[in-house]
Amino acid sequence: MRKFLAMIAAVAALTFTACNGSSQQAGDGTQSEIANFEDLKALLTEKLAAGDATAVEEVLQKVQVYVQDLISGEKMEEAKKYVEQLKQFISENKATIQNVTGNSATVNGFLEKVEAMPTDALDAFTSAATGLQDAAAGAVEDAQDAVEGAVEDAQQAVEGAVEDAQKAAEDAANQAVDDAKAKVAEGIDNAADATKKKLGL
Repeated sequence: MRKFLAMIAAVAALTFTACNGSSQQAGDGTQSEIANFEDLKALLTEKLAAGDATAVEEVLQKVQVYVQDLISGEKMEEAKKYVEQLKQFISENKATIQNVTGNSATVNGFLEKVEAMPTDALDAFTSAATGLQDAAAGAVEDAQDAVEGAVEDAQQAVEGAVEDAQKAAEDAANQAVDDAKAKVAEGIDNAADATKKKLGL
């Protein structure tokens, strides 16, 4: 599962590269303005209308980081919805974005990677994660059943042992009484025989 997540994150690693070939990270500014897609849409529309290529690229850098954060945080449903909306926006505005940014290779690379991002892989991850959660819940339930069964068996075994011990004690006591009666009877018979002998009977 972790390998699968790493694979998806790698696909989403839409790293911007400056003209001199060095990697650029998204700005330190807050991402709150792009976390809600409608806000992002409005922001990009505004910057594109103003022809502000630098601002457009900065917004796209923030989008890159936000998508990666969603995937790294395993928020697959959110990531899928966001990427699908982003794809739709790019599909409708790709030419405008390219015109405003001067057909930048950096921006074009970003657009291509977004268009190629497999949202079905996000679905697959969500399904796999759900399956693992269900399996884990089933394993816990099975373990609880096994523990309860073992406790019940142990209780029955203890009860059976107590019953066996009680029966054995009762049998021993009854045998002792029978032995005592037999000895008393034998003693009485012996005494009677001795008396008869003395009497010459």
